[in-house]
Amino acid sequence: MSDENPESGQPAKRNYGSARMRAKIEQEIAQAEAERLKENLRKRLEIARMGVNSMVKESFGEATRSFLTYIRLLELSKKVEPGRLHPSLFDSKTDLPELVLLTGIYWDLARTFDRVKGRRNKREHVHYLEQFVVFAQSASYKPLCAETLRKYLAAEKAINRSDFKAAYKQLGGTTCFIASSLLDFTHPDAVRTLCRLRDEKLVRYRLGRWWVCRYEEYSPRVAAILDASPRPIRRAAAWVVDALAGLAGRLI
Repeated sequence: MSDENPESGQPAKRNYGSARMRAKIEQEIAQAEAERLKENLRKRLEIARMGVNSMVKESFGEATRSFLTYIRLLELSKKVEPGRLHPSLFDSKTDLPELVLLTGIYWDLARTFDRVKGRRNKREHVHYLEQFVVFAQSASYKPLCAETLRKYLAAEKAINRSDFKAAYKQLGGTTCFIASSLLDFTHPDAVRTLCRLRDEKLVRYRLGRWWVCRYEEYSPRVAAILDASPRPIRRAAAWVVDALAGLAGRLI
């Protein structure tokens, strides 16, 4: 195809100057956007730091306001509606520090709203606990989050215990229903030991597989009964589970 000017018959001059100008403008826009994102990150982290300091001082109202502001700024940065943050919006490597921070903030908000009465606060508690689980499930620090839940339950601080137990089971991935039901009273290693007995010993034999099937069939009902039982009964049941876990530990 000819580059001649159709009127003069002379070669047309390419507008290299305009191309360079456009490239320069685009570069400046990209740099300005990078600076804007960097400044937004600095502001978010400063607000989050204020929230963490308030939590340490047990100024839960101030901490909550800071954390909610941080989350809203992050939602605006990611261009999502309120409550719609998801791990898929982040890079698991480059955004790892902020992912860890955000997961911790969801945890603190779930605990804070757990202590406050009211239907709206209950919804907030459930939402932030669900977000904590969502961000922990796909993360390398998932075991740490599960252990944090177990310790919180063991300290008997939870008001809505069933919510935290459900979150623990989601992160723990265990079908030891009875042991998991009593995790706020049993030894920290009881569930893991009993699961190892099931996976490494029982499933190898026909009788063991039959027993595992019967356990998985009936144990959810037993766990539901234990969840609603008085503390002395739960403690006694936990003692039995710990004793069985100790015996299982000698067999594997």
